[in-house]
Amino acid sequence: MRIVALAFVLAIGLAVITTICGSPAAALSPGINTLIFRAHSSLGDAVTHTAWAVTPIWTASSTTELTPCAWLPMVFNRWPPIPYKPTLNAIANADADNNYTVYWTEQPSHLADTYRLQEATDPAFTTNLRDVCTTWQQSCDVNGKLPGRYYYRVQGYNGWGYGEWSNIQNVVIYPLFVGLNLRWDGAGYIRVEEYYDVGTHVTRDLNGLTDADTIRSHNQYWYDPNPKNWESDTWDSFYSVSTGYFKSSSVPGDPSWKWGNPWILPYDWNFSNGQIFLIEGQAFLVTGPHSGYTAFGKPVQYWRLVNRDTFLYWDAGGAWRQYVHPGDITLWYDAGNTRLCLHTDTLRRYYYQGNLTSYTVQYIDNLTASNSFPTAERASQDITYLGVPPFQPDYAQKTETARTDRSLQAPISQR
Repeated sequence: MRIVALAFVLAIGLAVITTICGSPAAALSPGINTLIFRAHSSLGDAVTHTAWAVTPIWTASSTTELTPCAWLPMVFNRWPPIPYKPTLNAIANADADNNYTVYWTEQPSHLADTYRLQEATDPAFTTNLRDVCTTWQQSCDVNGKLPGRYYYRVQGYNGWGYGEWSNIQNVVIYPLFVGLNLRWDGAGYIRVEEYYDVGTHVTRDLNGLTDADTIRSHNQYWYDPNPKNWESDTWDSFYSVSTGYFKSSSVPGDPSWKWGNPWILPYDWNFSNGQIFLIEGQAFLVTGPHSGYTAFGKPVQYWRLVNRDTFLYWDAGGAWRQYVHPGDITLWYDAGNTRLCLHTDTLRRYYYQGNLTSYTVQYIDNLTASNSFPTAERASQDITYLGVPPFQPDYAQKTETARTDRSLQAPISQR
């Protein structure tokens, strides 16, 4: 059996059957009864590597030389060789911050010259659609995301055209994320035998995880103006990343404080207009969402909550107690993804031996800085607060309850 190697160059067209002929004929003779053709493409796997054993058809050229020819099926894996559909990997964000990397692969071979990664806030890719990056690599860094759920898909393309979109993956940036920085500023008034105007300031730096679902908030609290030289305070509090609920604090609670509201809404707290919602066992009327601006100029939709009933706010066990009457507490919470407390106004009334007095303590505070809102130019007008009394504002009810958070334990004049 004679085996002869011949080189053929094919101009690939659309035909699925073609005729190829070898040259030169001098190396062959009609006595050869089998030719083996092996197909290989410079495009790699775009053409199947295979072989055919055929009986040559001998033809005479114009010079009467014998030329071996054969009818061969042309078998293509992929033509034109556009990129394969990529596979997008699950998106990991184990450190619970707002930065992550999206990875993908293209199998069985890498045909794309460039990939386009798209992001949206819905799985149909119709809301907030944008191209995150265009890259030749099979990964893309995504940084500085705001709270929300983000969906991703990737598509490859080359000189032959665009491939299919990949599968879809999503990732959640929780309202409590590592790197969140917040500040509330306020002022208030204490109206007892003496009058005091008090300024309070709180910062929260969510600076790390203590386990996979516990985030630490490092907090500072101080007074300015501080007419009675109250001490500043520093403490840590801990929350569930995945639920938003308070877990513990580095300082003990004070049982004198009977009520408080969270500085961020737990994720399963959902409001509707006209609803009665219980916070720490007390009923609040919910209205909204309303439109307005934060104290630092960000447009927001917010829920407004007002207490319905009279209830005990502070009791240290003596003759003096503090109550709030219906309408004395107003809370504003972001109706968007941050879930933050934007504004509080709390008027507390002194009772002596069960009788109402003229002494009051009122604190009003506003969220004044946050890196969890979209970047935008300052609004043309700041938020307008309804029903604010004619004093300087202050105090922030900024956490779970006053019993477990130092920032809720604002100074009072004790008798």
